[in-house]
Amino acid sequence: MNLPSLKTWIGTVYWQQALLGGPALLAVLALSLSWEPHVAVVTTASAFTIAFGAAHALPGRRWWPMIVTCLGMASATVLGSVAAEEAWALFALAGILTACCAALSAWNGDWWWVDLQVVCAFLVASYFPGSFDVGLERAVLVVTGGGAQIIFTLLTALLWPAFAAALPSPPLQVFQQQAQLRRYALTAAAAVVLSLALARGVSLHNDYWASIAALMVLRPGLHDTRTRYLRRLTGTLVGCVATMFIIGWAHDATGWLVVFTALAASAAFSTQKAHYGLFTCLMSATIIFMQAIGHGDPLAATEHRIEATLLGGSVALVLGMLLSLTERFLENGAFGAYQGVFRPRGDD
Repeated sequence: MNLPSLKTWIGTVYWQQALLGGPALLAVLALSLSWEPHVAVVTTASAFTIAFGAAHALPGRRWWPMIVTCLGMASATVLGSVAAEEAWALFALAGILTACCAALSAWNGDWWWVDLQVVCAFLVASYFPGSFDVGLERAVLVVTGGGAQIIFTLLTALLWPAFAAALPSPPLQVFQQQAQLRRYALTAAAAVVLSLALARGVSLHNDYWASIAALMVLRPGLHDTRTRYLRRLTGTLVGCVATMFIIGWAHDATGWLVVFTALAASAAFSTQKAHYGLFTCLMSATIIFMQAIGHGDPLAATEHRIEATLLGGSVALVLGMLLSLTERFLENGAFGAYQGVFRPRGDD
């Protein structure tokens, strides 16, 4: 593969996002070293997520996506912990939140991104069931990490205004009829709920990764769903395995882990609109590095993340096929639907 082909494969890289979010995250990581391990993991993970909000903007409100996302994630953290006490409440709320997120994908790309992070925060919190007070404690950590990231990002933007521009909004999902949007939203909700239920049924550690994988993979078109599944699975495998080698080389030296975490995160900020497999690789690497910093078991986390990606991605793929079959049946009848799934059109 020559250089032009490699650039085409990678896609558009926005290095200013690394310069805008990377130093801020490094500052949060440095602060977290003096905290308890579980506190450090929650705060840095929150900061990492909120940092992607710097790529977004709302009309007349440049930094609102970061602020609203931080507050939304904190609220979802409380709600997820409390709802997880009752399975029916957890699955019902997960389905409703996911359906709303899917519906937003056809209305406003930046608001969709904000809602996507809220849904993910809810799913993560569901792994830590507890009372309102338990959820509130984690929510405070989310606000602490996210708030610190916002402050450091704003300082960076003031010092280097050239880095402060938002990126193009995520493309909207296009549906010819409102009924198609409703079916997609219901399918997305089913994929997330089913993935979460199956992951819990087999006692998968970090079961929320499976439902998040389903949420990220499923798209209205079967071709897009298949492509995202393969790229997410490949990126997760490569990112996790490569990170394990680096952690082994570093011998758990905290200084090196912080440096590699900041580098991987900065690269992820830059490639969020590039090749999805590359972006997933860098995301997975950052998450495993954070696990190591928090004195978790990075090898176990690697295994769980790969298993969850397989489970959630497979559920999304199967339900994506059923959605495609349904759309083609409604459009062409039974025979046309059968041909459409097993001989998919390029525009699907």
